[in-house]
Amino acid sequence: MGDIIKHIDSIKKDREANMSSFEKHKAEVKTVRNKINKLLDKLEKDIDEKKNECKEKIQKITSELEKKINRNNIEEIIIEKEQYLQTGVDNVEVVVDTGLHNIMNIVHYLKTIGTFDIKTHKRFFLQEPSTVTNKLFLKGKYEIIDNIRLSLQKKISISQSNSTCIRGCCISPNEQFLFTDRFKCCVYELNSECALRNTWFVGPTFGYGIVCVDAQTVVISSGIHCFKPGLAILNLKQQKKKTFIELPGRTYGVTKDGQSLFTCVQNHGIYEINLTDFKTTRIIRCDITSSSHIAVYADKIYYTDNNEDCVICCDRKGSHIWTFKDVSVLQNPRGIAVDDGNVFVVGEMTDNVIAISSNGNNYRELLTKNEGLSSPSAIFVDRKKKNILVANTGTKAFLYNFSVQ
Repeated sequence: MGDIIKHIDSIKKDREANMSSFEKHKAEVKTVRNKINKLLDKLEKDIDEKKNECKEKIQKITSELEKKINRNNIEEIIIEKEQYLQTGVDNVEVVVDTGLHNIMNIVHYLKTIGTFDIKTHKRFFLQEPSTVTNKLFLKGKYEIIDNIRLSLQKKISISQSNSTCIRGCCISPNEQFLFTDRFKCCVYELNSECALRNTWFVGPTFGYGIVCVDAQTVVISSGIHCFKPGLAILNLKQQKKKTFIELPGRTYGVTKDGQSLFTCVQNHGIYEINLTDFKTTRIIRCDITSSSHIAVYADKIYYTDNNEDCVICCDRKGSHIWTFKDVSVLQNPRGIAVDDGNVFVVGEMTDNVIAISSNGNNYRELLTKNEGLSSPSAIFVDRKKKNILVANTGTKAFLYNFSVQ
């Protein structure tokens, strides 16, 4: 009986110790909770202060912006009125009846104020848009990529062979689909119904980039061919080579603008070829990497660098404008095309097509694996009909119509 009582006392003491420990932990939790509450209160206070600070800055900027806009509007009105008042017309006589008898004295005094001369002439004003207007306009222009909408028109089977390596594509003026196959050194021509019409072997070139000069003539770059690098000009109607333009290095991407061809020559730079006399000029000296593709729009040149996973934009003299690089969305860029300053690029390793804004700061992913892309390598944009042709390295290609909404 004594042992039982002793055992009960032991259990009682143990429970009391547990309760004491529990109260101790409870107090510790309460202390920590108070510290957390204080920290959260401080954080909330800091956020409120920052929010108010930002709000004040925004209000200040808004006020300054409104003043500037109002000032610019006033300046525009003043210039407009000044232009109206000072615009003269040749051979028009203006008679002013001032009611004064000695008008020549007034003219004399006017001429003695500084070195003014009174002449009859036409007056033209070229007013530069305000900075605010420029920013608003450019902002809207750069946001075009967010409003691009694609509509699938056709899925194309380029070849029945599994050993293809498509590197270039385009649509001819008579709506024929053309694809270069580097493995087979040939060009596939498919009609508007996507049926294979012809296959041309383009040796000694391997067949890389391709661009149409007209409905019967295409230009094909040699690619990795190192014995005779350059551009082959083919007549599709006569099914024969018209001429070959030899270049100093491996020749990859090629495009046409006006009456000139532009092409990437590895380790040498970008060359321009006049289509009238085939005169060749290196317009940009730069270290072009292998497999670079090129596009030209207005006064700008765009080309890809798959070694650095980037897209470069420069003017026609080679002055750098911007570089786009984001390996999370674009790796091993291949084909490139431009419409209205917006750049379309295929990522071979990222299995996608992205649109880059004309200032190079923004991008949008347009097509991915979900749309059937698998190592895409080539892209072509028909600016008039608003079509985009995208080709995989394998046997599949896709025709989309695009619009800006």
